[in-house]
Amino acid sequence: MATPCTTATLLRMNGRVRDAGRFLGLASLYVIFARLGLSLGAIAGFATLVWPPTGIAIAALLLLGTRAWPGVFVGAVVANLLSGASVPVALGIGVGNTLEALVCAYIATRITDFSTTLENARSVMMLILGALAGATVSASVGVASLHAGGAIAGPQLREAWRAWWVGDILGALVVAPVILVWSKPNGRRPRRPEALAIAAAVVLVSGVTFFGDLSIVGGLSTPFHQADLLLAVGTTLQVQPVASMVPIAARAGAQIVIVNDQPTAMDALADVVVRESIGSVLTRICAGGEG
Repeated sequence: MATPCTTATLLRMNGRVRDAGRFLGLASLYVIFARLGLSLGAIAGFATLVWPPTGIAIAALLLLGTRAWPGVFVGAVVANLLSGASVPVALGIGVGNTLEALVCAYIATRITDFSTTLENARSVMMLILGALAGATVSASVGVASLHAGGAIAGPQLREAWRAWWVGDILGALVVAPVILVWSKPNGRRPRRPEALAIAAAVVLVSGVTFFGDLSIVGGLSTPFHQADLLLAVGTTLQVQPVASMVPIAARAGAQIVIVNDQPTAMDALADVVVRESIGSVLTRICAGGEG
């Protein structure tokens, strides 16, 4: 017969095993969705337009408690190591991402009637405020880590910080609410057909909006497949689906001309790169046409 001491020890061990499983699952989800997020043409390989792991991390800490933070930290570090970051940079970014989720969870739960399923306006507002504050922390720590590690130079700091902040905000406010609302007790969840339909719609719309890649569209089905000349003016070509148009046109044999005062992600595919302001280039083009 188990003694009370032995029973208590077993219960503690079972609790730790469950927590470890949750942390591992959270870290795995973080890594998977981080890889998806980084497919959006990330700046320096790390700052991207939308960062789904932010929403996953925030929802996890609100539902499981702040004790789940190791799962966020491990997932963030592993995701950045897989993206080519050095160990110090990955650790720095991991700290920033973990602090982001902790800050958001702390601010959101400052009200006594906070609802994890967002059933009142105060809960929604506190989640938004937490996301804004958390994204500021993550962007600042992350960009500072990249700069300290030599991944980005001084002129890129502002653009990288802005992209990081916007990406985290979108990830928090698009992904976290979906997870939180779906965490309602079983009796209050949508019926299975409705749930499947909603899930399919969310996946489809999110995929097209955030991860849409025109290169998967069949040949001759977009203007970019048929273009003889593609002129890309005033865009960094880092965001889908716009980022796909240059590779599509290049594979179809089109001549590529890129006009931008800063380097773009597609310069290597261009036949001509004009590194000047848009206004001066277009003025010369118009003047030449009139002559």
